Amino acid sequence: MLSIRRGLFTSWQLGSLSLMSLLLLLAPGCDRGSGSAVAPPPPAEPTAEDRYANFLESLKRWVESDDIRSAVALTDLEVDPGTPVTSWRSSVEHRLIKPKNPGDEYRAEVAIRTKSSVTMVIPPSEEVESDPDQRNAERDNAENELALDLPKELRALQQRPSASDLDRLRSSPIVEREKERVSRYELAYRDNRWVLITELDPDSQPFNAGAIEYALNQQ
Repeated sequence: MLSIRRGLFTSWQLGSLSLMSLLLLLAPGCDRGSGSAVAPPPPAEPTAEDRYANFLESLKRWVESDDIRSAVALTDLEVDPGTPVTSWRSSVEHRLIKPKNPGDEYRAEVAIRTKSSVTMVIPPSEEVESDPDQRNAERDNAENELALDLPKELRALQQRPSASDLDRLRSSPIVEREKERVSRYELAYRDNRWVLITELDPDSQPFNAGAIEYALNQQ
């Protein structure tokens, strides 16, 4: 009798455990896969056009930066008369060439256009330098004409110059020479990266070489 009861008790225990396991499996949110988080799909590999856009953004940020031109402008008033001052403004032009046939590679043409100017303030003659009344009169006239004809060096600072600045700049002739240069570069998309085909010369064009190298590393 005891063995029968023990067998019935054991069967009842096994049945209860099986029922509990079944209920746990059927409970909402308790499926077998809930114990491990589902990994998100890996990000899509950037396309040639995605990397080209990143390259261009970085190149323009370097080449067309106002910080460099502002730094040059702030030094214009610190040079001695007769010292040439160079300032420039650069811009980026580009053209993306998509492949026409299967197996062809993406190509791109990039141009950096630089407009530079060299300004030289010629020292005043000895007669003007030795006559304080004439120098003061010319300084007053220059100050009155400031709103109409302000030199580029002072316009770049966007502030009213001091009397000494006007005395030095407006009482002396200003000689300015402008020049424009366009440097063109060709790129190709190979092994999932844009590479430069045109050979760079860091010695003759250090600014352009540094800008392109930086942009290629940021694609």
